[in-house]
Amino acid sequence: MATVAQKPLFGWDQIEALGDLKRLRLVLENLPDEPVVSKLEQDRERDRGRDRYPIRLMWNALIAGVVFQHPTAESLLRELRRNAQLRQVCGFELIKGLKAVPNFWAFPRFLANVMRHLEFIEAMYHGLVYGLIELLPDFGASLAIDGTAWQSVKKWFGFVTRLLVDSHYDLPVGFSVTTANASEVVEAHKVLDQLEEQHPQIVERCQEVAATAPTTMGS
Repeated sequence: MATVAQKPLFGWDQIEALGDLKRLRLVLENLPDEPVVSKLEQDRERDRGRDRYPIRLMWNALIAGVVFQHPTAESLLRELRRNAQLRQVCGFELIKGLKAVPNFWAFPRFLANVMRHLEFIEAMYHGLVYGLIELLPDFGASLAIDGTAWQSVKKWFGFVTRLLVDSHYDLPVGFSVTTANASEVVEAHKVLDQLEEQHPQIVERCQEVAATAPTTMGS
């Protein structure tokens, strides 16, 4: 990957200019997801293939839901039914038409299985962060865990992702995934503690952390 001295690794305007499906292809082509997909396929074999939808395609659809910020599985599946190009990018057979799209029972089961293997997703994520630490000497110098420079809380498929981000590059350095009723303060501390454990280089580089107390706090 090419880098330019004294400039960000890339500009988000360049990514936005690609168009939705090209951005999704970029993610799918570069995400180091083989370990988690292989684990999910092993689970499928152990369960004797109860669902007929291929794991890789289901995973690609899940990533599409995150990239396009679908708040629910139902929203994602409706878009898959509507958008033949999206089905093609995810790998679904166009000749099958709407029959290729997972039903409303299969996808929640798949998502539940993914959530049982968060350690694989965390390993994939931390590997990407390690790569950024090597590429960008100032990565992590300025961090934010509020919604001013970055929307730090995202809701997808009934779960909440809380992000700690580099406020210069607009890239996450830490995260937690919980149900919606988890304490904001507790989760913020967890994310910071995990950062110190997983990426001490960023802690050493960090010069500032911007944070805003949740408005729901009683005092």
